[in-house]
Order: sequence, then C-alpha cells, then structure tokens
Amino acid sequence: MAAIYLLEQRSKTTTAVSIARVPPAQAFSALLPHAHCFDLSDVEATRLFTDDYLTLASEVPVFSVRYSPDLDQLPELLHTIVSAADIASADALFV
Repeated sequence: MAAIYLLEQRSKTTTAVSIARVPPAQAFSALLPHAHCFDLSDVEATRLFTDDYLTLASEVPVFSVRYSPDLDQLPELLHTIVSAADIASADALFV
C-alpha cells in the first residue's frame, strides 16, 4: 500500500481541493474512525487491532483530502489524488 487518502467533505462555498500529509503522530487517530468496530471486552483482539493500526499509521503515508461536494470539481479532485499518489509511489521506491 503506497498511501491512504482520507476524504473530508467541506461546505459548497469552498472551491479548491486541498491535500495535506497527516503527520505520522496523528495518523493513528485519523485512521481510527474509519476502522472496523471491535469488541473492547476481547482484550487480545483489541491488542492485535491496535498493533495493526499503529503499524499501518507508522509505515503508510496518510493524507487528508478536503473537497467541496460539487460534481464540477470532480476532475480537480481526481487530478489532485492521482498526482499525490504518483508522488507517494515515487517516494516509496526510494525508501
């Protein structure tokens, strides 16, 4: 996996699509709301889940993509994500 892109819808009054890297120290917290629900009473499963997400957050770049829910902006949104993915893939080759 080269990168994770978290989509964040903004109000329609905002016109530009923006993308920003989520700092690794904040990536775990940013990913957690998108995780599959887990049972806190199962301590071992919770530990494994937490370990997996901490590893994911530390090894895979996470980006926040903010956009306006406007179909006219869809090409810009796609271009922004594809461009960022190209950069993330190229960076991964040199790690």
